[in-house]
Amino acid sequence: MKKLDIKTALSEMKRVLKPGGLMFVNFLSTADFMCGDGRELGNNEYEQQEDGLVVHSFFTRNEADCLFDDMDVVIKEIRILQREYGGETIEQGFVDYILRKRQG
Repeated sequence: MKKLDIKTALSEMKRVLKPGGLMFVNFLSTADFMCGDGRELGNNEYEQQEDGLVVHSFFTRNEADCLFDDMDVVIKEIRILQREYGGETIEQGFVDYILRKRQG
């Protein structure tokens, strides 16, 4: 999804989450091996070929923090995973959040 669509989806997720409820959100980070591949759409967003054309958005370390100003961050984790892919070692990058919706 493009970042604007992600923001819209997150707004709906937060709307339907019960007060005190937890939400897990996982973003691809700019440290991911696929960041920069494909047709550039702007703002670290790329149209990439998988089982068809898909849009991947990649976030810097703190870029998504502002999307959760109205929530409490329980855990934020920056992860870089190394794994074998197509006979080579790749790095996948993620920014993960566990968030709690504030009461009232």
